[in-house]
Amino acid sequence: MKLTERFFAEAEAYWDKAAVKPFIRKMAAGTLKPERWRFYMLQDYIYIKEYIKIIALTIVQADELEEIAYLEKLIGETLNEICRVHIPNMKEIGITREDIRKTEPAAVSLAYVRYMQSEASGGGVLSGLTALLNCSWSY
Repeated sequence: MKLTERFFAEAEAYWDKAAVKPFIRKMAAGTLKPERWRFYMLQDYIYIKEYIKIIALTIVQADELEEIAYLEKLIGETLNEICRVHIPNMKEIGITREDIRKTEPAAVSLAYVRYMQSEASGGGVLSGLTALLNCSWSY
């Protein structure tokens, strides 16, 4: 059994509870109020930029070329996802570069990013990857 499979088995009950929360259900159904969707998209954009930086912090910890290659690929895939999906969706709902520039991260997002940065900057590759895992699963 892979390490990620073991982690997911331990977290599955929490995952299942999160999947039925009203926000997630409304997002999946496309029934979120426009202002809530806009807020989410702006916060998620800010988060994804930090997520990429956290991957880079993890690269710095890597000793093996295979690890570095995997993490660099992950950065490329994340950037591609932003350009292919996120930015067009933001434009579709009228979010501008100025809106993005003016948006501050929400306290919960900031706390989560700081936790991930801490794990990625000093705990080695496994610690960095583990901190990134929840986001990787949910996207």
